[in-house]
Amino acid sequence: MKFVFEHSVATHLAQALAVLAALDGDQVLHLRTHYEQGTLDPVWLAGLGEREPEVIVISADTRISRSPQERVAWLASGLTIFFLRSFADLPIWQQAAKLVKWWPDIAKEATPYTAYLFLRVRPTADSSRSNGVNYSSTGDSEEGEADCRTGGFALDQGRGADA
Repeated sequence: MKFVFEHSVATHLAQALAVLAALDGDQVLHLRTHYEQGTLDPVWLAGLGEREPEVIVISADTRISRSPQERVAWLASGLTIFFLRSFADLPIWQQAAKLVKWWPDIAKEATPYTAYLFLRVRPTADSSRSNGVNYSSTGDSEEGEADCRTGGFALDQGRGADA
């Protein structure tokens, strides 16, 4: 599987995770290998979706899923994106720890979907008791929801337009 970390996630984190992900045969790159830091989201979404529609994007920029212009670009791109909510403001070592802890679950769930699916993963009140991710999706409906105990790490996964 090929993953691309979007500009809102530090390049150093992508590089570090690339070493670990390679042990499982996965490839991890940063979006900067294709686009400059200041590239507008609709531009890189369209380009990456056209060039590599099967790539899985990891982003801490949840505006992509909420801003009307960016959401339209994302859905049109057909890309699967994992949104790391409440992530960008964390200190870099906390970001690294959370990514390493949850990477196996992210990699396991990262599949290019054939229909639009949106998963919203929220921390629970007592997330210290969880040892893993518990998904309970409603299936291939237009919008599904899933909850997981993430130790304070919120994650959204979404799929753009039909493949």
